[in-house]
Amino acid sequence: MNKSLKYIAIISLLSGCAAFDDDWPNLADPMPKPPERSQVEGRPGGDVVVIAPRDTKSLTAEETRNAFGALKSSLAKEWIAYGAATAKLKEETDDETALMNWSGAQLALSRVSSNIGTIQDLTLSNFNISVGDDALLLEDIKHYVRGEEARLNIARKQLMSVKP
Repeated sequence: MNKSLKYIAIISLLSGCAAFDDDWPNLADPMPKPPERSQVEGRPGGDVVVIAPRDTKSLTAEETRNAFGALKSSLAKEWIAYGAATAKLKEETDDETALMNWSGAQLALSRVSSNIGTIQDLTLSNFNISVGDDALLLEDIKHYVRGEEARLNIARKQLMSVKP
């Protein structure tokens, strides 16, 4: 009985696959690129807005410098939002509210992580990094990202330690 079920399953699978022969992907096709991260752009007045994703390899040194400044500002706002979310964790509430507050803090920390990743993408820029200020800018970005990643890892550990 068990052997016959295997054969029936195999025959059903093969007949189902044969019926949809035009829909199979071509394995020789290149893998699709993952979606690019959104970038932010500074506006007069200090507002930061999300703009459509674009290829960071086409950014000039000046565009990279401007994007880095805007992204740092956006990241600072996300850290403030995370601080506000973690402050709610200290409030005495019932279990369901505590779990909702913890989930909110986790979501805020995810946004922080996403912003750090977007800043890190700036290091992929294809401008001439072999000359003075441009090379220093790239090193400044890398150093900033390392510091923020360390801060993020500490925040993750602290958040996991207070999980309800």
